[in-house]
Amino acid sequence: MDRATTIAFYKAKYLLMYNVTSWCAWAYVTYMVAMSGTKEYAGNYKLIGDYLLLVQSCAILEVFHAMFGLVRSPVATTAMQVSSRLIMVWLVCDAFPMVTSSWAYTGMVVAWGITEIKQRSKFIMSGALDAKEARESGAVAEKKRN
Repeated sequence: MDRATTIAFYKAKYLLMYNVTSWCAWAYVTYMVAMSGTKEYAGNYKLIGDYLLLVQSCAILEVFHAMFGLVRSPVATTAMQVSSRLIMVWLVCDAFPMVTSSWAYTGMVVAWGITEIKQRSKFIMSGALDAKEARESGAVAEKKRN
């Protein structure tokens, strides 16, 4: 494989792995909230609050993906989206604990979860195709050299 094909192959593999991991994390958060029921909203924060902090904090990687050209997303737009969510989970929920026992917290988490699961599913499918194309183009280049 030539250098460009090798880079494309590993980029596609990394993004595929990142999106599968992110999908699993969001599926877990959404599942936990859905299974907790809606009778006691305060329990949702106790159940998934720390895990949600971790999952949202890992989204910082998306800004770096855009910054280094791994994805075609605008850096500023990605940074605004990620920072707005981080402000919600790190600052607002900490400064105003009554928010975490509200139906709004549960609604926010479910909305984020559904959005991320849908988006990651799309990225996983396209990432699998990108990895396959990179691998096949590398194999074609090898055959041409021989």
